[in-house]
Amino acid sequence: MTFARPTRRGFAGKGASIALLCGGLLAASGMLTVQAQPPETSRSITVPDYLSTAPQRHQSSITVEASPGDVYAYISDSANWVEWFPPYQSVEMTPDGTRRTFTFGDGETTLSEDLVVRRNPTAFAWSFTPGNPLGVTDHIGLITLSGETDMTTVTLTTHYRHPDPAAVAEQFEGGGQLILGKIADRFK
Repeated sequence: MTFARPTRRGFAGKGASIALLCGGLLAASGMLTVQAQPPETSRSITVPDYLSTAPQRHQSSITVEASPGDVYAYISDSANWVEWFPPYQSVEMTPDGTRRTFTFGDGETTLSEDLVVRRNPTAFAWSFTPGNPLGVTDHIGLITLSGETDMTTVTLTTHYRHPDPAAVAEQFEGGGQLILGKIADRFK
């Protein structure tokens, strides 16, 4: 997808691009060679360096019998996320496809996420916008996909900061397991 314009959102702290961060994480894992992309095909959001400033991190992996392309199509369809998380009632995408906003069952509470990496079929990442109902900052969720035509390893990594990490750790761990469980169920 081509973005109409680069977008920058500032957060306090040492700056690094989410696209570069995710590319760096993927490169460090041996899954991706980082290459500069023209502005019309990538979006840069300035955020803190998650490896040093987002102290909370959860990571889990599964392997499914499906191609990376099939798994990517499933995880990048935001309608599926509404089915995965019972608190979500609906999702709305911006016209340019760079942000999705989930509405909770009460019809009033929302959670917006910037879709910051969409690299079919190897990576999909999102970042909570400021003012989210969880009180989380410096957030990024990253799903990486690796494998061959009929087997894919799906790794979900979440980095974030919260003033009371214990208050949300179970939600993030449980949410990660839920996402991976739904992916596993889909490709049984």
